[in-house]
Parts: sequence; structure tokens; C-alpha cells
Amino acid sequence: MQEMHTNDGRVMIFFVSFEPVNIASFVSNLQLPGHQVMLIKKDSNALIEIAAKGARVKLDRDKYLSTEEQDRILAQKQVANTLWQLVDIVDEDSVSQAKFIVFRDFGIIFASFVLGLLLAAIGFMKHEKPHF
Repeated sequence: MQEMHTNDGRVMIFFVSFEPVNIASFVSNLQLPGHQVMLIKKDSNALIEIAAKGARVKLDRDKYLSTEEQDRILAQKQVANTLWQLVDIVDEDSVSQAKFIVFRDFGIIFASFVLGLLLAAIGFMKHEKPHF
């Protein structure tokens, strides 16, 4: 909504309304696997306005973001000239899976490095036998 003034001094309200389905479709297109993208009302304790499934009334969950969900907000962007904030919440399973992959890959690389050092040491010791 925007307040407008006419040439003769009258005050009018310009109001634009969108179907939540259209905005939900836009939000759904932004959402990557392992993420939840939502529009929340920033001045009302993280009240969910629109998610990928639709408006708040169509969601099968609490209408507010939990403290845990707020802690998992990966990115947020204010929607200009509105009380909305676009948030990207990473799924808890995605975080656990990413940690596992990092530790697994580190273990493989570290084991390969140690194996390479051992093989190099064995090769060096065989090659450098004392000649009496």
C-alpha cells in the first residue's frame, strides 16, 4: 500500500494485491534441494507469510519459525518497500550430510598422504642401504 496525494489535495491509498499462489510459485523456483525459502514478516517474530507450498494458511506447521530454524538461516534479504524478508533456511539433514562428506573426504586425503609418506620412506630406506 502506498499513500498518494491528488492534485486537488485528496489523500488516496494505492493498493496492489498478489495471489499467494503466484508468489509461492516464485519462491518455489528459488528453492534448491536441501533448502527452504520463505517470505517472513520481519517485525512480528518471524511470522511465515509465504513458503514454497503456498500462503501461511496452507502450511501444515506452526506459523512462526522456530528458534532452531532461525539459527539455520543461511541468507536473508529485505524485500524493498515491504515488511517482508526473504530467508533461506538450510535443512538439518543437509548440514549433517555435508559434515559427513567433509570428514570422510578429509580422512581419505589424510590416509592417502600418510600412505604416500610411508611408501616414500620405505623406498628411500631400500635405496639408501649402507655400502661397506
